[in-house]
Amino acid sequence: MEAVPIISGAPFVILLLLIAVLPLSAPRYWDSNRNKAIITAIVSLPILIFLLIDFRGELVHSLKDYVSFIILLASLYIISGGILMTGDLKATPATNSMFLVVGAIIANLIGNTGASMV
Repeated sequence: MEAVPIISGAPFVILLLLIAVLPLSAPRYWDSNRNKAIITAIVSLPILIFLLIDFRGELVHSLKDYVSFIILLASLYIISGGILMTGDLKATPATNSMFLVVGAIIANLIGNTGASMV
């Protein structure tokens, strides 16, 4: 398997620079989400074409992993959307912190995905 060249990270660096500079130099232009999408597409298109030509197999493999991860996140979000917790516990920062501590301990014991199902 051939390594992807370091220059393929250039669009990311350019995009970071644009995110830092454009809100200050062209605030009216930068306020529109449409303009942000256009800039992102313009910066990303050359490297996407390069990857499609030279690294199609690696790109497809990465997309498969990414899509399965997004499906997992979506399913966990949908499943947890119907959870209703009732009880006589008063909602305080200490109670919320205890829920987080218990969740962290369970996640350390059985993993994040398993803890989200408990």
